Amino acid sequence: GKCGALKKLLKDIIKENKLDPDNINSFIEVRSDQYLYSKHFVDQSLSSDKKYTLTLDYKHQLFEVTGGRMRTINLPHFSSFHAFNAYKVERFLVKLFKLHKYQDLLTDLNYDQKSHLFHNRVTKTNPPVIHIPGSWKFFDRIINQLINGKRAFSPLRLVAGFLSFLAYMVSILIPIRLNM
Repeated sequence: GKCGALKKLLKDIIKENKLDPDNINSFIEVRSDQYLYSKHFVDQSLSSDKKYTLTLDYKHQLFEVTGGRMRTINLPHFSSFHAFNAYKVERFLVKLFKLHKYQDLLTDLNYDQKSHLFHNRVTKTNPPVIHIPGSWKFFDRIINQLINGKRAFSPLRLVAGFLSFLAYMVSILIPIRLNM
């Protein structure tokens, strides 16, 4: 968006959540910045008073997020509903088995050494911003593995691969709606 619109958005989020940028303690109750943006997006979508237009980047044209995914095998998605359902089941399993540190297993995202661009093979886009959630301790390893395409063998990777396949199969057979 434009700078002025983003400033207005941030001011509204700060005001609506009674945050004081000069007082770090006012942010203690905040779960995360993503929570604030998500809450604001939903509130604006439901409001009859539209101050501005907000749109999600469904096709990953601007942003890609590596966290919360462990898709280790390239299997086709039959529809956008199936892709979303597979993601929900997979995310549930990632949380359940605490496999978040294997987010570099994401196969939907490839790096092209010639163009120096990341490519999402599912959405067919080249998102310029790659978000790797979590602490810095994983960042270098994950970005290097994404760029180089090399992943060290680990028995837990076999488990993650099996769980990824299981999530894929369950999402085909059963349209699950998991609350997370």
